[in-house]
Amino acid sequence: MFINVIQYFDSAIKQVNIASLQVSIQLLSSFLTPLIAITAAYIAYQQYRTNKQKLKLDMYEKRFKVYLGLQALLIHILENADVSDEALKYFQINTSESAFIFGKDISDYLSSIRNKSITLRGQNYQLYHAGLPIGEERNRIAEAKNKLLFELTDQEFKISEQKFAKYLRINI
Repeated sequence: MFINVIQYFDSAIKQVNIASLQVSIQLLSSFLTPLIAITAAYIAYQQYRTNKQKLKLDMYEKRFKVYLGLQALLIHILENADVSDEALKYFQINTSESAFIFGKDISDYLSSIRNKSITLRGQNYQLYHAGLPIGEERNRIAEAKNKLLFELTDQEFKISEQKFAKYLRINI
């Protein structure tokens, strides 16, 4: 009889364990689906943030290339007090996509730098290669060249830094 009681309790415990196990499985499966959905949403959000940061980095690199192209031209002018074909070509190649990655303000600014550089080049040609005699015309051109050279070598470094700052600021 004692053995029968033990067997009865043993089978009852097994039934309770099986029933509680089934309830536990149902509870876990009901929590698992939303947990998987939340995890998938979190992963998707992290991928979105990563892609957004990558886009910012790619844009920064393209914009910085344009800025370096401008700086290279200004340094060339500072070193030579003139503009070579190579310097203008390098400037044009490195700033050609500025209209697509900057606002109109930078595109217009780069055009004005290019125009000033070409003007400086023309003034140098008139002064040194065109055989312009010493006189008032030569003095006027030399004075205009010096003024333009001052703008390009002294002022434009500061101005370019200010103009490009809002586009090259890294906000993480």
